[in-house]
Amino acid sequence: MKVVKDAVDIGVLVRDIDACLKFYCEDLGFPKIEQRRIGDRIQHRIRIGTKLLKLLESPGDPPPARLRGRFSQAGLTYITIQVDDAAAVAKQLEAKGVVFTAPPHPNSVGDTVASFEDPDGNTIEIVSDKQE
Repeated sequence: MKVVKDAVDIGVLVRDIDACLKFYCEDLGFPKIEQRRIGDRIQHRIRIGTKLLKLLESPGDPPPARLRGRFSQAGLTYITIQVDDAAAVAKQLEAKGVVFTAPPHPNSVGDTVASFEDPDGNTIEIVSDKQE
């Protein structure tokens, strides 16, 4: 397999597209770059750095709710966003009402990590590399 893009896109089927768009675009500040119809679903494309988050809505037929918590079920359980200062970003997000499931703390290799959930319960982790 020859990979032609330096990042993978992430597709997430969501129950409440309005709440998720507000969360990712207004609260987190990522731009929505386009919207596409994919069969009976609508895909909202959000740019996160060089990555693409594709939020999928199923008008009139929302999917069942997922189990909450990053280790509550098999499959893709969280996304990681690398930031310059996870503690500072966490303070900014808390001021916007984001509730953290794990506040900023050092992980086993000394990086600073924190996590929170989007409106559908998908876990997002922010990480900043340890300062040498």
